[in-house]
Amino acid sequence: MKHKELVDEITFELGRIDELFSKYSDLLEKVRIQTPDFIELSSLSMFLHSFYNGLENIFRRIAKRFDNTMPNGEDWRKILLEQMSKPGNMRKEGVISKDTYANNVFEP
Repeated sequence: MKHKELVDEITFELGRIDELFSKYSDLLEKVRIQTPDFIELSSLSMFLHSFYNGLENIFRRIAKRFDNTMPNGEDWRKILLEQMSKPGNMRKEGVISKDTYANNVFEP
């Protein structure tokens, strides 16, 4: 039952991400061919924030329910991303590739 609930929750989040891309598709296409203005940049910022939150929600659910461990502390997001790049307690492989992790972690 635990795994089915997790699958349902991830499927729900993926649906929300798909809906997000659908709603922003015209704007995303427009900014491919011309520089966005201030309002478009603001809208793209909202899109990016919502997209990231959707992925983060999925990763957090996997960490809590599948790996039975959720990082904490001030750099928990970085640790969570690293955790998703490796096999877990009940996962044979990472959720994201090591390259995706390496290309998306920024050191100050």
